[in-house]
Amino acid sequence: MVSQCFSLFQPRVCPICKGTFANLPSHLRRQHHVVNAAEFRLILRLASARLKDSLACPLCEKIFSRLDMHLASRHKLSGSDLEVVLSSAKRECILDKLAKLRHSQPTPPMASMLDILRVKVQPEHRSETVLVSQSMPTNMDPNGSPEPHSEPEILSTIMPALSAPKTPRLEPPTPHSSLAGSSRENLPRTPTEFPSPIINRVLQDFYEFSLPSNPSNKDMENAQQRCSHALRFLQHMAAGFSDQQLKNLKFLEDFLRLRQWPADLAHKEYAPTSIKVMLLNASAFVNHFKAFHLEISGLSSNKLERILLQLRRLSRDNTRAVLSHRQRAKRKKSDSLRTSTELQSFIRKAERNLPRVMDDIRTKPTSKLYRIAQGYVAGYLAVLTGHRPIVFCNITKADLLEAEKDPLGRTLVWVARHKTDRAFGNAHLALLPKEADWLRDLAEISSLYGGEQCPYVFQWNGKQVQKLNRMLRAAWQVAGMTGDIAFSLIRTSIAIEAKKHLSYSDRLLVCNSMCHDISTAERFYTEVPNLSEVFHIRDLRTRALNTSAETLDASSEPESSSTESSCSPDNQ
Repeated sequence: MVSQCFSLFQPRVCPICKGTFANLPSHLRRQHHVVNAAEFRLILRLASARLKDSLACPLCEKIFSRLDMHLASRHKLSGSDLEVVLSSAKRECILDKLAKLRHSQPTPPMASMLDILRVKVQPEHRSETVLVSQSMPTNMDPNGSPEPHSEPEILSTIMPALSAPKTPRLEPPTPHSSLAGSSRENLPRTPTEFPSPIINRVLQDFYEFSLPSNPSNKDMENAQQRCSHALRFLQHMAAGFSDQQLKNLKFLEDFLRLRQWPADLAHKEYAPTSIKVMLLNASAFVNHFKAFHLEISGLSSNKLERILLQLRRLSRDNTRAVLSHRQRAKRKKSDSLRTSTELQSFIRKAERNLPRVMDDIRTKPTSKLYRIAQGYVAGYLAVLTGHRPIVFCNITKADLLEAEKDPLGRTLVWVARHKTDRAFGNAHLALLPKEADWLRDLAEISSLYGGEQCPYVFQWNGKQVQKLNRMLRAAWQVAGMTGDIAFSLIRTSIAIEAKKHLSYSDRLLVCNSMCHDISTAERFYTEVPNLSEVFHIRDLRTRALNTSAETLDASSEPESSSTESSCSPDNQ
């Protein structure tokens, strides 16, 4: 029996509320009302860290039945470092099982929200070091094969990320004086659920309401973020209240505490844009409560409307900080932008190297070559089309079969799902014959990497690629290019060049093909004026001032001369 693993003399930490209990199974049933047997077993496994399943290595993303032996032999980990990576892999495996259980709509329903509110270590932080430095380094020997970097260099970057807390930081707010000198990294770990089971059920309903009818992985991530932000808001407002007082929303009537929330978030080093999103999601949650659960809120519709009015006011007050933050981000991004010469050099190298990489994969398939091939194809198409990476991630094998072709062999591929599909419809890729062949080759060789049943062209271990930037950075460095690269930097470079060198009508066509409008390009992708441009504008203003002054002086001279002539003695 599972509960026999938990001795009365061996207290365990509850994964839900972070409390320590001698009889954790009883606590889960009585306090958190966990009645689903499968969920109950998984939460106990999460608490005991006992799991016999095969695990994915967080460092190289391969599946192993004995991950501990792989980490010790391949990555040279031992002691506490090995325990950190191993516990991270176990936790992610169990949370994935909880997510699959939730999507199966079990009966009785699940009581916890651990899988919804989890915060993963972002893969791109790991991939920048592991996938680029370890698997595709820029150092090449005379035979053309890369020389791997040392393992300590990789672990110096990966270990801090893996040792970070896996749960959202949803701590109750404290006065500013007590938070002096603190940061989000130094704050203690706090519960991942609200103390009230009723409000937890509303949070679950809010998550399900935020999902579309046919959700993608990105849709589920967005819904999780909305639910997490709503929980942050509730945790802030509930500080100082007992569990008995948190059965309804009456604690939200503290408008003084409500007005302090943006300041508390800013003090915890959240960016103004993140604060804006949190305020919007908190408003969405209150609106959801008002529309569907008004009878259990404990507040009237008018009182909830006043709370919404206050949240909208805080969002407006945050607008100035958001604009200033965006300009700072643009100035910082301008230092990392790649020039058109660099982008042209990359697509020439991709065009030259891709056939050889594809042949090497068919001869001796390795994960390194597969990453490089996907990075080359995605980077090449991004430079030519300016699309977001989600467009390439969502290209399916069926899209290639249904693509339009002309007698010259040119191909038009339509992609249905992407970020702005509601506003711009399907994204399109205009491909020459060789470019269409590259996509078909990727779809063909995916069977060598577990992608026989995966419908997507860009896949990894049979699953759709979610973070394509890692492949792009790998191909960029193997091609011998310097500096950092990302799809957002490519899109920004394209938007800037279109603004400088194209007419308004042509620029509008380019923006529409990139699935955004000109206002979006101005807000996110065009650079702020540099020093020479600002002084050029200053010279224009000075020229206009001087021209106006000269015009006024010229018009006043005839009047003064006529006045002098009328006052002369001869005329008198």
